[in-house]
Amino acid sequence: MPRGFLPWGLSNTCPQDGGMRASVACSGQVSDNLKHYLPVANDRFRQSIRKPTPTTVTSASAATGGRLDMSKASSATIRCTKCRAPQTISIWESVTANRRPDLKQMVLDGSIFRQDCERCGARLTVTHPILYNDPDEGAACWLCDGGVTPELEDAMDSFGMVLPKTYRLRLVYTLDELSEKVRIWDSGLNDWFVHMLKMSLADQAGADSSDIAFLRATPTRGGLYSFSLQLSDGRTVTMSDVPNVDRTCRQWNNLETQFDWLYVSDDNFAKLLRQYGHLLS
Repeated sequence: MPRGFLPWGLSNTCPQDGGMRASVACSGQVSDNLKHYLPVANDRFRQSIRKPTPTTVTSASAATGGRLDMSKASSATIRCTKCRAPQTISIWESVTANRRPDLKQMVLDGSIFRQDCERCGARLTVTHPILYNDPDEGAACWLCDGGVTPELEDAMDSFGMVLPKTYRLRLVYTLDELSEKVRIWDSGLNDWFVHMLKMSLADQAGADSSDIAFLRATPTRGGLYSFSLQLSDGRTVTMSDVPNVDRTCRQWNNLETQFDWLYVSDDNFAKLLRQYGHLLS
C-alpha cells in the first residue's frame, strides 16, 4: 500500500467538539503559501492512485528538498465572538518543530490558537488546520479541526507520499490531542503504546480512553517506566513499573511502514492489533 492512502477499514471519523470559536474564513482550506511547500502536486498524486510509484526517499531532509523549515503563516479574517468586530489576523498553517522551538512551545501551551480582540480585548480561540512536523522525531501530525476536507486530504496525501516510509503520520481533531502528541513524541514513545496504557487505565477506572491525557513518562529502574496520566476530572494517576516499554515502542514503530495518516482511537487500535498483533510480542 503506497503512502498517501488510508488503510482499508480504519476510521478517521472526527469526534464532536463543541465550544465557542471565532470563525476563520480559511478554515478547512490549504493556502497557496502551504501548497508551495507540498513537494508533490495533486495531479501527480491522483495519477499515482492508478499507478503507484515506490518511495525512494531516505531522509526527511531529502523528502522536502532541503526545505526543512515549513513553518508558514497566512492572513485570515475573523469576527469576535463577543463584540462581533471583524479583524484580520495571522494564523500558523504549519510548524517545523526543530527549526521553530518557539512555535512548538506555542502548540504545547495552546497559545498558537489564541488571539485577543483588537476592539474589546476578549480572548479568542481561533482553531484551524495546522501541520505539525518534527523531522528529528520522524513524525507529523495534522490537526483537522472541523474534519478532513477534500482539499486537506489532497494535501495530506501529497505530503505523506514523499516522506520516509518510517515517518509517523497522525490525524487529530482537537488542540488537546495535538499537544498530547507532541508530549508523547518528546518522550521518545510510540502513541499506539501510550494509547494501550490509556485503554488499560480506562478499563480500571470505568472511564473512556479519550478522556485520559498523557502527561509524562519517566524511566525508573531496570528498563521500567513510570507514567503520569490525567483523568477528565483533573486527577493525576501514576502507572508505576511499566515493563517492556522501549521494546514495545520499537515494535510499533517498525509497523509504521504499513500505516498512513491515522487517528489513534480504541477502534483503530483494535483493528491494527487484529491485523498486526502477531508481530508484537
